[in-house]
Amino acid sequence: MESKASYVRYEKMGRVAYITINRPEVLNALNLRTHEELQAIWDDFENDDSLWLGV
Repeated sequence: MESKASYVRYEKMGRVAYITINRPEVLNALNLRTHEELQAIWDDFENDDSLWLGV
């Protein structure tokens, strides 16, 4: 069973958003939950006019 910890770290610094997949135990393989977290992050990024770049 998967833990409730986030699989993706999302940090905003100035006009840059840093998105980091954090699943080293499976070499950052994507599963359904990781895709869902990324979808929410990209939705937030798209709606935040103060951000210019996502890395």
